[in-house]
Amino acid sequence: LAQRAELSPESRGALRLMRAQTMLGQLALRLGDMNAGRAGPRLALVLLGPVLWARFEPADAGQAARPLVHVPGPEEGDVVLVTDTAVVEAIVGGELGFATALESGLARLYGAEAEVGRVRDWLARAAPG
Repeated sequence: LAQRAELSPESRGALRLMRAQTMLGQLALRLGDMNAGRAGPRLALVLLGPVLWARFEPADAGQAARPLVHVPGPEEGDVVLVTDTAVVEAIVGGELGFATALESGLARLYGAEAEVGRVRDWLARAAPG
């Protein structure tokens, strides 16, 4: 097997993108589980390290939100979640809850106040801790 240092910069970038897509797909599954009979809110996410934008398309009740990775940015009406890859990995792995990440400043939400509150509650239910 090739070692990471042996990969070209393009291959390392492709690997990081694949890893991010997998991680965001896992996050979308957790978010979909928490829809509780209603469609999830509109959420855009930016990972600061790689400056990777993703959006989670609202899903029907009880279905996973659909992650769209490597989008140009948020759309009108989206709440924006700003964080880093390690934080999302810890949340997906069950080592960190969204409420703790938000309270400690490891993640921040931006948008209309009412929608930010709705997204905050949704994320806290999806990944408690």
